[in-house]
Amino acid sequence: MAEESIYVGDHPDNDVTASRRIGMKGIWKRDSYYDQDFAKDGEITDLLEIIHYLKS
Repeated sequence: MAEESIYVGDHPDNDVTASRRIGMKGIWKRDSYYDQDFAKDGEITDLLEIIHYLKS
């Protein structure tokens, strides 16, 4: 089920917004190239931080 899935990506539209649109959790891996504000379910700087989201 989509609502039980997490998608991690570094592109605000193609990764985070798209995954949220289909019901997944969209986690943004920060990228200094993008400075816009957008809706996301979480934000990380390192992929190891995803463990926090898996435990919650």
